[in-house]
Amino acid sequence: MGRRFEVRRCVATRRLLCTHSSGTGSSTTAPASRTSRHRPPPGNLRVADILDSVNPAGREWRPQSLALAWHRLARHSRRTSTKDERHELTAVAQRLGVAHEAFGVDDFTPRQLADIIWACGKLRVWRGKLFADLDAHLPGALQRFNAHDLASTVYGLALSGKATASLMYTVCGQLQLMISEFKGQEIANSLYALALLRFRNEE
Repeated sequence: MGRRFEVRRCVATRRLLCTHSSGTGSSTTAPASRTSRHRPPPGNLRVADILDSVNPAGREWRPQSLALAWHRLARHSRRTSTKDERHELTAVAQRLGVAHEAFGVDDFTPRQLADIIWACGKLRVWRGKLFADLDAHLPGALQRFNAHDLASTVYGLALSGKATASLMYTVCGQLQLMISEFKGQEIANSLYALALLRFRNEE
């Protein structure tokens, strides 16, 4: 029963977020829930409507669903323009941040972790146990990152403004080892991130 509930809630959240990102409605009916009867038609969804599908306790979340929710929310943030929209966006991000208390760095794949760091940088949200553990656990995880994951991580760290010098030295060391695998956009994003931090690796 618990597994079925988790799948239903996360699928509903993903559909809401995807609909919001595209800005279009969907003829597909979301799985029933205790709040679905009160939801407006998909074409009229607001960020606030996602709140009903985001349980801050985190017990119904899986790492993959949580990473996807962060990524979709960050992409949607490009469309927010009013103060109310930004406030609603922050409210959803805060709930996702609370959900992270149930997870650590090792619970996520490299791609999931990179997407979360990128999204939190875009949203300027940096809180909770997951992020407090980055200095201790991210250096070991970086060896499993591909070029795309590493570039997204550097970019997110730069936007967050929370990267420590020791973490950036480790990240730069990995960048040097993998630079030949980077595509043009990944190189540009990494250079922008380092410039934003005014970081120089003098080792």
